[in-house]
Amino acid sequence: MEFEKYLYRGLKKDEIEARQLIPKGILTFENIKVITANSGGSYDQQKLPPIIQVKAHIDKLPTSGVSTSTSEEIARKYAGEGYVARISRKNLEAVGIKEIVVKKIINPAYLLKPEDEEIILHWPGKEGIRFPSKIIEDVYKVCKDPGSALSSKTCI
Repeated sequence: MEFEKYLYRGLKKDEIEARQLIPKGILTFENIKVITANSGGSYDQQKLPPIIQVKAHIDKLPTSGVSTSTSEEIARKYAGEGYVARISRKNLEAVGIKEIVVKKIINPAYLLKPEDEEIILHWPGKEGIRFPSKIIEDVYKVCKDPGSALSSKTCI
């Protein structure tokens, strides 16, 4: 598979207004991303051993970051009728923002949505600081496609 030049993110309102990606605060990765399969987000006592195993992998990872996807369609889904940012991986590298491929560090069976192809962006030493706007190559509005309840298209 060819390395994709871009990552995508459905933007939150404050990110649209700032035209910057805004990382989540300093939390444990467990609180942000890791849940047990079929737990609905709550702690499932019967899945406790997998959670402990996952926690062992994530304790040393950075915890402030921005969720992105290699899939533009996934970003459109999260954007709803909002906006999607196309993020240049070349520019990420140039400013020192690192990519954490979630599926490489956590077994997909323990992720809520493994199909999201999630990559967490982390800026070492600059936790909690807004990412520079130059990493965003393009922002566009997404509209619902009247032909399908599930798909979307770029507004013209």
